Amino acid sequence: MERKNGRLVALVSSVAVAAVVTGGVLAYRQAPNDGGGSSAAPLPGQPTPKASVKTPSRTPVLTPSATPSSTPTLTSPSTPPVTAHPVEIEVDLAGLATGPGTDVTHLAGREVRGGGPTVKIPGSQRIVEFARLGNGVVAMVRTDGGGDELLVTGTGQPTRRIPHVSTLAADETGTAAAYSTTVVNPDGVVTRGGSVHYLSAGGTAKTLALPGDTFALRVVAVLDGKVYYKSTDEHADVERLYEWSPATTTPKLVKAITATAVLSRDGRYATSHRNGPSSVCHAVRVVATGKKLWETCKADLLDFTPDSGVTIGRGYAGGTAMIRITAQDTKTGKLLHAWTGFFENVVAEDNQHVLISTAGATGAAFIRCAVSTGACEYAVPPGDAELRLDSRMTI
Repeated sequence: MERKNGRLVALVSSVAVAAVVTGGVLAYRQAPNDGGGSSAAPLPGQPTPKASVKTPSRTPVLTPSATPSSTPTLTSPSTPPVTAHPVEIEVDLAGLATGPGTDVTHLAGREVRGGGPTVKIPGSQRIVEFARLGNGVVAMVRTDGGGDELLVTGTGQPTRRIPHVSTLAADETGTAAAYSTTVVNPDGVVTRGGSVHYLSAGGTAKTLALPGDTFALRVVAVLDGKVYYKSTDEHADVERLYEWSPATTTPKLVKAITATAVLSRDGRYATSHRNGPSSVCHAVRVVATGKKLWETCKADLLDFTPDSGVTIGRGYAGGTAMIRITAQDTKTGKLLHAWTGFFENVVAEDNQHVLISTAGATGAAFIRCAVSTGACEYAVPPGDAELRLDSRMTI
C-alpha cells in the first residue's frame, strides 16, 4: 500500500534472514552535500580508500609564439585529485555510527511514533496498515474472521471500529485520510461493489458509493484534499485511476495512466506496473500525459522524494537474500546510489535522504542514507521493539 501520502503504511513482505553480516564488508562513509529541503543532519565524513582518481601530472610545454619572448608560456598545472562516490554500496551495519532520530511516522511494537504524539494502537490484532490523522491514528487490523477493520483512535479518545475495510491512505500532513470498504454478502463472502470514504482530522466524513460491478477497489493516495483510487475494468482488462473531490459525488477518470501504484506528493508523476517475461516491471510516468519516462524490471518503485526529484525502489540483490535499495533520477532513471544489505523496507525521509528498515539477529533498526554521497548512519539503532516503516506500494 502506499505511504507517504500521509506516510500511508502498508506491510511489504519482509526478507527473513538468519544473521547480519558483521565483518568483511567495507561500509562507505562520506559526508553528503546537504541540499535545500533536507531535514536530516549531514552525515559525518570519512575518506574512502577506493575512490581516489588522479590525473597524471604533465611536463610544462613551451607554447610557440610568432614573436619571441623572454618568458615562456606554460600549459595549465596538473589537475588536482578528484574524489568519486561509489554508486553501489554494500552496507556493513556493524560499522555505522548513530545520527539523529527520525520524524518519519513509523511503528515500534504497537506504538505509532514520529510526525506527532506517540499513540498506541489498542488490542492484539495484527496491524496491516497505519497512518496519522491529526493527533490520532487510523489503523487497519486483521480480525479473527480473516477480514480487516479500521480503528480510529488517539490518546484519550474512544476507539471507533469500521468493518470490511480493504485499503487505507492518508495525506502528507495527517489532515485527511481515505479508505475503501467492500461489500460482503450474508455468507461472509466479499462481492463486487464497494465504497470510498474520506475522513478529515476535524471530523468531516464523506462517502462515495461505487457501482455494483466495481472490482478490485483500492485507495492510492490523498493529495490536496482529493482522493485517488483505482479499480479494475474487466472489459478492458486494465486498472483505471480515478480522482474524487469529497465535495462532489462524481469521480473523474484520470485518462492518461493506468495500473498506477504510487503517486508523487505533487501529483506530477506516477509509477505503473506490467507483467514482464520473468518479473513485474515498473515505470515512471507523467500523470498529465501518460508519457513513460523510464522503466525497470529489477525493483519495485515504492516512493518519491517530497520534491519528486528522486524515485526510490526496492529489489533483490542478484540471487541472494539481500535487498538492494535504489535511488534514481525521476526524469531520466539515472541510478544515483544503490545500497545492498539485510533490509526490509524503505521510504524517502526528505529530499536528500532515504530511511531503510533493517532485519537481522541484532534486532530491527532504521538507517539513514544520503542520496548525494551514499553515506549511511543509524537513525534508530538496533533494539528489541519491532520496527516498521510504511510503504506506498498498492499493487
